[in-house]
Amino acid sequence: VGKGDAYVVQLESGTTIMVDTGPGNPDGTSSAISPLRLRRLGIQQIDLLVITHRHRDHFGGGYRIAADIPISRCIRPKPGKGTISGDWLEFTQRLSNLDLECEAMSAGQSLRLPDYTLKVLFPTGDHATRPSTNENNDSMIAKITTRHGIIWVTGDSPKANESKLVGTSPTNFRGGVLLVPHHGSITSSSRKLLSHLSPEAAIVSHGKNIPVITHKKYQSHRIPICGTFPHGSVRLRLFQGFTLTPMDCLWEPTPQTPPTPPRLILSL
Repeated sequence: VGKGDAYVVQLESGTTIMVDTGPGNPDGTSSAISPLRLRRLGIQQIDLLVITHRHRDHFGGGYRIAADIPISRCIRPKPGKGTISGDWLEFTQRLSNLDLECEAMSAGQSLRLPDYTLKVLFPTGDHATRPSTNENNDSMIAKITTRHGIIWVTGDSPKANESKLVGTSPTNFRGGVLLVPHHGSITSSSRKLLSHLSPEAAIVSHGKNIPVITHKKYQSHRIPICGTFPHGSVRLRLFQGFTLTPMDCLWEPTPQTPPTPPRLILSL
């Protein structure tokens, strides 16, 4: 999906969670992720759709998917005060026409299902009362816990939000797979966050090489980083607390070939 995000988490129970849907237009055109690609993975229904924030490279492909594949539930962060884009309003209206509403959630709220738990860690409850000039500042940070491991959802969270998380969350939230914030940008992936979470591996959705400084931070924390550039997709497996990564993800090389639209798959 170029520099957008789209992650699919498939649980052994058959449950499917999708985190963001990649870029596209609210009317379903120009989507990087097609329902056919998802059906080829055996996905006939999406049990939970998580929209991390209101940027089109994260929600733009949603309507095309929702119009073809049933989505049982949709959640999003409760944003701060600010202007709402016409693209987002059109997107949510189209979802509403499909009888799907995206529920706003904030820190402390959670979903508890038989095969997974999702706990929202950011935005905090008072965030909605504050002015917000950048949608990235509203990005959801969440922890998905399954029988086989943890997945950290971060959206495009900047370092300031990461610091708030570290300052308010207990240190027993460790391990698992980190969905790299903001496509590997230097605005995110603070050393404080990496030390606090200590993930066993990280996945970055990107359409070009990530900055060297970001790459070195993950290396210095001994966190294998797997990217969608240039191959277009990457698959990790969580099994009984272990994270199994492809060999070429141990320390991602610096590829030079042009990118292809990626998809990210987490199989549990």
